[in-house]
Amino acid sequence: ETAQDFERLVIASPNSSYVWIKYVAFHLEASEVDKARAVAERALKAISFREEQERANVWVARLNLENLYGTREKLMQVFEEACRQCDAKKMHMQLLSIFERSNDAQAVEQLFRAMTKKFAQ
Repeated sequence: ETAQDFERLVIASPNSSYVWIKYVAFHLEASEVDKARAVAERALKAISFREEQERANVWVARLNLENLYGTREKLMQVFEEACRQCDAKKMHMQLLSIFERSNDAQAVEQLFRAMTKKFAQ
């Protein structure tokens, strides 16, 4: 698959997070992190605001991208934007899961404490 193949796919299925995320992964496999970020940004602009789950999927992919290839500061910027655009509680849970998979106990604890305060019933 080439970038042109993915361009055709995203034109054919602009609301498909699956296609967009595969396109992001294509760039990451080629160590093209900035291009991967750009594709994720395009996806968030292209996917209809009505497609909440599809948009959330791309936000989670973007969080994973920043966790693996970006700085903590950039990760938190993306996270804050994701919380504004999507269900904040779901985004918190996703980030918690990312930190757990990264074996970042300190980040897990900090986020868990913040979530306990923010989402206390």
